[in-house]
Amino acid sequence: MEAEIVDLQTLFGKPVSYRIPQFQRPYAWKKGEQWVPLWDDVRNLADGWLRRQQNAKLRPHFMGAIVLQRQNNANSEVEKRIVVDGQQRLTTLQLLIRAAQEVFTGLNDSERATRLRRLTFNEESYRAENNDNETKIRQSNSNDKYAFQGVIRNGKKAK
Repeated sequence: MEAEIVDLQTLFGKPVSYRIPQFQRPYAWKKGEQWVPLWDDVRNLADGWLRRQQNAKLRPHFMGAIVLQRQNNANSEVEKRIVVDGQQRLTTLQLLIRAAQEVFTGLNDSERATRLRRLTFNEESYRAENNDNETKIRQSNSNDKYAFQGVIRNGKKAK
């Protein structure tokens, strides 16, 4: 078992498929209970980053533990990991990154939009002709799978 502190770039910046197994509960984060506090934390970090002095260190935000189990895969494929714990946080982070990507796209800032897209999608060369490897997260629960893929792939609002 390995334990390490990682940032979003380390977590999502590589070719990876975080697979949410069937036994995980459906996505259940609610606006007031989880989304608003997370958004407040993101805003506070962003405000601190914008106000920071030269060379000042910002304290990172702790999202909690995420437990992953490595799966076997071919060298040419994405790294596959089963999410044992943390699927709500991983899913929410992907949705937040996708929303930020849409904002940058709307502002015609294609450079930042493309950089964020790389945090939600795997490059085609790593997919091994498997569409399940397209996005960084693969939901197994059918209700979550279609809603999540609709938002991530098309920017459509989940019902």
